[in-house]
Parts: sequence; structure tokens; C-alpha cells
Amino acid sequence: MTTDEALNLIELLSAANVLNRMEERTPDVWAAALADLDAADCLKAAAHLIRTQQWVKICDVRDAVAELRAARIAAANLVYDGDPRESGAESLQSLRALVDAAASGRLQAQPIRAALEPAPDTAPATGRARAVLAAVGNRVPSPREGVVNVFAVACRICNARPGRPCTSTRNPRRRRADPHPARLDDARRAAAGLPPVDPAEEHEEMARRLAASRAALAALPLGTRIEPDDDFRRPTHQEPTAS
Repeated sequence: MTTDEALNLIELLSAANVLNRMEERTPDVWAAALADLDAADCLKAAAHLIRTQQWVKICDVRDAVAELRAARIAAANLVYDGDPRESGAESLQSLRALVDAAASGRLQAQPIRAALEPAPDTAPATGRARAVLAAVGNRVPSPREGVVNVFAVACRICNARPGRPCTSTRNPRRRRADPHPARLDDARRAAAGLPPVDPAEEHEEMARRLAASRAALAALPLGTRIEPDDDFRRPTHQEPTAS
């Protein structure tokens, strides 16, 4: 904001009788205090303030402009997934340029659905900022390879719905820190495009494993003591000793 623009703002406030004091250096003070703000935004903020306040101060104008810029950013529904060719500092610079374009009104407001579509090239920005604005919404982040969203499927152990954490089978009110292994298997199958596990086939597999375990135990010599390994992955046995 320049001194002339500050004078226009003060004249507006004076005409509305919301300026507490007007002196010779008042325009210079207002110009210095609002030098980093856009004059059009200050006038819009002042037009709102004169309808709601008896007196308007410099800090009131600054607060109103900040709220105006924040509302524009929220309405823009910004989408920027970065560029792998950029460094961290360059990505931060691009993001700041995008946010500033939205806050200043150069990037039009758009609904969430439209935020994923290419933004219209209406910004007068040049150079890098113009390239960033043109790329908004052109790329949607793709899922990382090997990463499975376990919460995308329901849990067949505790009946937790998709998006909800697993709960204890003994106490349904208690949430588990980790999902049930069966839910993770189902999520992996879904991510691979495989059908869900057939409960009948799973029951048959469990019965087969149980029968094999019983057969292995029955084949051990009488009096054999079974002790688990330290890693609890497979049992070992000791030959019976003569008493």
C-alpha cells in the first residue's frame, strides 16, 4: 500500500465517521503500517468494518485482511502433491507461491471435486509461480507400491467396519493397537485383486493343520516332554530318560 492508497482508505473511514483521529501525518503512518498489504484488500476489509464497528484502527484492518486471505485459501481447496524433480526448498517455494495466489484472489475458489481437476490459467503470475499454478490438480498422488491399507476392508474377526480399528474379541470396547492378522491378509488379497477368503476353505485348512498336529503328537514316544524353542516357532522334544 502506498501513501496515496492509504489516503483513499482514510478518506473512506473518515466519511463513515469511524476514524478516531485525523492528522497531517496520519496517511504516512497508515501507509507504513499497511505497506505489506494489498490496497484492494484493505478497502474490502474497511468496507466490512464500518458496518460492524464504531471505531476502526490499523490493527482492525490488518486482522480483517488476514481473515479475508484465510477464507480465500480455504475456498480454493488447494491440491499440490509436489514434484519429484524439485528439492525440498523448491517444493516449499512452489507451495508458498500457490498459497499466496489463493490468498490474493488470483486463484479462483473451487469445490473439493473441482480441486482434483486442472485449474484454469487465470493468474497473471509469471515464471515459476505461473508453472506451479498451471500444474495444480494435474497429478493425483498414487499409492506407494507394497503399502496396503488394512483399514480398507472389514475385519472378519471382530466385525470392525472399514475405516474403524480392530477391537478385542474379549472386550469389544477395547481397541487393539494392531489389526488382526486375518484382516491384514484380507487387505492384501483385496489389493492384489483376489477374492475374499472362503470361510469353508479356511475351516478345512484349520482342521487339516489340527489333524496333522495331533498325528505328529501321537507319533512321539510315550513320556516325551515337549518344550518350545526360544522363538516359539516350532516344538522340540527330548527323549524320555530312564527312571
